[in-house]
Amino acid sequence: MTRHEPPRLRLVGSAPPSGGPGPSAPDDGAAWPYPADGQFSFTSWFEASRRLCGNDALLPQRGRRAAVVAPGACFHIAQAYSALREDLGWGPTDTYHPSEHRLDRGYDHVVVLDPPTGSPDLLPTLDEIRWSGVRHLTLTSSSRSRIARDAAASVVLPRMAADDVRFGLTALAALRASLGDEPRRYLPDAEPLWKSAVDIADRIAHARRVTVLARGWALGLAHALTAVLRDDLEIDAEAQPAREYHQRMHRTRRPPGLVWVLGDVADELIDSMRQSGAPVAHHPLDPAVQLAIVHTIAGATKH
Repeated sequence: MTRHEPPRLRLVGSAPPSGGPGPSAPDDGAAWPYPADGQFSFTSWFEASRRLCGNDALLPQRGRRAAVVAPGACFHIAQAYSALREDLGWGPTDTYHPSEHRLDRGYDHVVVLDPPTGSPDLLPTLDEIRWSGVRHLTLTSSSRSRIARDAAASVVLPRMAADDVRFGLTALAALRASLGDEPRRYLPDAEPLWKSAVDIADRIAHARRVTVLARGWALGLAHALTAVLRDDLEIDAEAQPAREYHQRMHRTRRPPGLVWVLGDVADELIDSMRQSGAPVAHHPLDPAVQLAIVHTIAGATKH
């Protein structure tokens, strides 16, 4: 991406299929001046939520001990679901890479994410799960995948989930909906969505280094966001817990660059970071929506 030149992208198809409340593009396009070189549709989030919640008997039930197995780019996104499930009082939930799982700890239910690129360790892990007899559910991108065929139960996510980050975000939306946190609650109307997206695009175009701060369930998404910044946009980036970073920010000699605060962080921490002189970005958008925007920017720069 050429520095100092905002990437060209736009978000499309944001309204829920039912035509109910939800974000959609401004009619005149004035708030989003970039053509559709890169696109992200939130429609898949509504569709995936409908498919998964229509099979809620297959999901980990409240009070049950659950684990999520997720490879690659989906791992940190799955961590967000695990933390949110615990925060909402649904029960202990752990997240594992397929090659590093500890499923012998005694779980009542396992959720397996099977993204488009797959993982050589995923099938052996699924075999272990099947042999153990534990209840499990696979979220997959294709009904023809070996994982989908071998799992005791599987739900195919919409075809719009065409890569691992997009697949992971779509799976997260569906899993959040199973906890009662439906997309229509956190997807904003068009105007705030577009204003924030334009600001994010502009900040990324000028960033040399980004420190992403978060707390709670958003911390997993902070790690996923920094991976996109590093791997796809070649920006020096790291993710840290907000309070831990705040406690030691005056002792570090390394300039933080742009400080990106993701999700709900105490106002006094944000004010203190601004007083330190570091540029701070804090958008009201849901952390998953912000990750979707950054992923769209990364895709737009490849065109």
